[in-house]
Formats: sequence, structure tokens, C-alpha cells
Amino acid sequence: MFAKIFDSEKYGQIVAMVGVEEDENPSVRFYAKPESMGVCMNSHVFQDTDEGYTDRDKLFESVDLARAEEAVSPIFALIAFAEDLNSDET
Repeated sequence: MFAKIFDSEKYGQIVAMVGVEEDENPSVRFYAKPESMGVCMNSHVFQDTDEGYTDRDKLFESVDLARAEEAVSPIFALIAFAEDLNSDET
């Protein structure tokens, strides 16, 4: 398995996916789509070593709805912060 899809009451659909970053470091990526934005991503990146790949796979296997929500919550917090700043300017 390389992807998991969750339906969150708080954040909508969340996708967790095994990945490799541009610098070849293994990662677990989390995707979500806030209402006013396109699809956004947050990732947890590991070292490009055998241990890094093992740790990535362990993290991915442990991802459940609660962990997926925790991983995307910074995306929604940043968007809320930006929206607050924009509303202060108007």
C-alpha cells in the first residue's frame, strides 16, 4: 500500500502517501484541500538511508485518522492566520 484516504469531519478528505522528495529523501506526504484553496501538502521527511526508509514505512503504517488530522492541521492553521491578516487589512 502506498496511499491511505481518510474522511475527516474537521478537514474533509485527507490523503497520506508514501513519497520521495526532490532531494531523494523518503517522506510521508499528507494532502488536504481547504475550502478557499487548492490541494495543499505537508510532509514528514526522513534521511536518505536504509533506516530513513524503514522509519518512513513505520510512520506510514501507523497513520490513522487522528494522525492524518494532526499532520494537516498546520495547513488549516496557516490559512486561518492568513485570512485573519487579510480581514484586518480591509
